[in-house]
Amino acid sequence: MTAFTPLMYLQAMHKLTYELLRIENLDDMLQRIVDEAAYLLQAPYSEIMLLDSGDALVVRACTKNQTPINHERIVRPNARLAWLAFDTGEPAILEDYARWEHRRAVYAEDTHAVMDIPIMTPNGCIGILGLGRTQTQMPFSLLEIEEGKLLAQAIALALEKVHWRETTASDRQSSVRMRALTDTMHELVGVIDSEGTILYASRSYQDTLGYPPEALIGRNAFELIYSEDLDYVRELFVRTFTEDPGTTRSLVEFRCIHADGRPVWIESSGAPIFDENGIATSILTVFRDISERRQVESLRRDRERLQAALQKEQELSNLKGAMMARIGHEFRTPLATIQTGFELLTRYLERLTPQQREDRFHAIKAQITHLTSMLDGIRSAIGTGKGLTVSTFKDVNVEALCIDLIHEMNELRSMPISFHAATASITIMCDEELLATAIRQILLNAVRYSEHDRPITVDLLQAPDGVTIRVIDAGIGILPEELSRVFEPFFRGSNIDEINGLGIGLTLARAAMNAHNGTIQIISEVGKGTIVNLRLPDVTMGLRENDA
Repeated sequence: MTAFTPLMYLQAMHKLTYELLRIENLDDMLQRIVDEAAYLLQAPYSEIMLLDSGDALVVRACTKNQTPINHERIVRPNARLAWLAFDTGEPAILEDYARWEHRRAVYAEDTHAVMDIPIMTPNGCIGILGLGRTQTQMPFSLLEIEEGKLLAQAIALALEKVHWRETTASDRQSSVRMRALTDTMHELVGVIDSEGTILYASRSYQDTLGYPPEALIGRNAFELIYSEDLDYVRELFVRTFTEDPGTTRSLVEFRCIHADGRPVWIESSGAPIFDENGIATSILTVFRDISERRQVESLRRDRERLQAALQKEQELSNLKGAMMARIGHEFRTPLATIQTGFELLTRYLERLTPQQREDRFHAIKAQITHLTSMLDGIRSAIGTGKGLTVSTFKDVNVEALCIDLIHEMNELRSMPISFHAATASITIMCDEELLATAIRQILLNAVRYSEHDRPITVDLLQAPDGVTIRVIDAGIGILPEELSRVFEPFFRGSNIDEINGLGIGLTLARAAMNAHNGTIQIISEVGKGTIVNLRLPDVTMGLRENDA
C-alpha cells in the first residue's frame, strides 16, 4: 500500500489542477477527481454528490464499484452522515461505518472508515466528497483529513471553471488554484522556473520567512539562500532538472534568509514539473521550518560534548590517581633502601670496613639509578600523548641489540632466555634507542610476569619489507576483557597483584613502534602466557623502489 508524503500528494494535486484546466466536460472533471481521491487517500469507495435545485444531493461521479448509485438523488433521511457534513461545513467521520445503525444498505458491507467532506464555496456548501475505506483499524489521519479538504476544494474549482470560461489566461487560473490548494498548509510551497525565478509562493512564506508571497513572484530564489549554503543549493537545483524523472529524492537541509536578515534552517524537497512534451520547465518545492529541531540537535551535541569532556576529565583524574598510587608504591622500596644506607653510613661509618662502605654506596647509587630510570619512564609515558619521535636513523644490528638486552634480563632470572635469529647479522635502519626501549619493556614484562623457571623465547624474523621481533613467555597472561586497555598509561591487569611495575611498559613500547610506523601485536591467554610481535618496517625499501 502506497504511503504518500506531503510532496508526493502536492505533486499529484498540481498535476490534477493542471489537467482540470484542460478538461472541458464537467462530468469528466468530476470523474477524474473522484478517481484521484480514491487513489491518493486509499478509499476504494468514493463519490461526489452535488446539491440540486430540489434540496437533494445527486451522485455525479463515483468509483466503478459503485456504478449503481451514479446519478442517484439522496435526501436527508437516506444519508445522515453526508447531510451532517453539509450542514456543519466540517468533515463528518466514522471509524467503522459497517456497524453504524444508519448505514445505507446500498453500500458494501466491507466499508469501514468513512469521511464525508463538504465542498465549500464563498456562498456555502454545494456538495459532498464521500470517501470509504475497506481496511479495518485504519481511520483517517489528521493529515489525510486536510488532504481530503484540498480535494474537495479542487471540486469547487472544477465547478468554478465551468462558469469562468471567459478567463483564458491559464497562468492566472493555475496560480489561483494552486493558492487555494496550499494556503491551508504550514509548509512553504513554491514553483521556480529553470532560471531560478519564483513563479509561485504560498502564504506560509510570510509566516515563516517574513516575505509576502506577492513580493516574491518574479524574484530570483537564490537571493533568499544563505551565502554559505548557496553553492550547495545551486548544485541541488541543477541536479533536480537533470536527473531521471523516476529518481528518488531525499530531504535536504540548508538556510534561508529571513526578511529581518537572520538565517532560518529549512528542510526541503523538490520535484520537476513537466510540460505536455515531457520537458522539465520548473520545480515544485516544499519547505519546512526546522529551526527549532536544529536548535534541539545543537543543544544535544553541546550536551554530548560536555559529557565527553566530563568523561575525559574523569579519566584524567582516574589516571592521575592511578599514577600517583603506582609512583608511591614503586618509589617506596628504593627510597627506603637509600634511607637505610644513608643512616648506616652516618651512624656507623667508622665501624664499617672499606668493603662494607663500598657496598652501601653502591646500593644507594643503584637505587638512585633505578629512581632516575623510573622518572624517565614516567616522563616518556606522559609524553606519549604527543608521540615519541625518531631522533637519529642509522643501521642497527637488531640481532646484536637483542642479545645485549637478553643478557641484561638474564641477570633477573634463573632460566636463561632463548634466542633464535632467522639469519645472522640482521640489520635495519631505525632509531636504536627507541627500538631498545620497546624490546626492553617487552622483555621486562615477560620476566616480571613469568616464573623464573618458565621458558621465555625471543625469535628474530626477517621479511622483504622489515623485521619482526617475537617474544613468547609462559607467564600469567592477560585477561581477555583487559587486553584492549594494556597500552593505557599506568594500567595494570587485575591479575597482577603486587608484582612490581608502573604500568607504562607497553605504553612506551607502542609509542616507540609508532615512531617507526611499526606495529605491536599481543596474543595472550590467562595462565598459559603471552606472545608479543614487534614489527619494524624497512624504511629504506621505499628509497630503493624510487631508485629503481
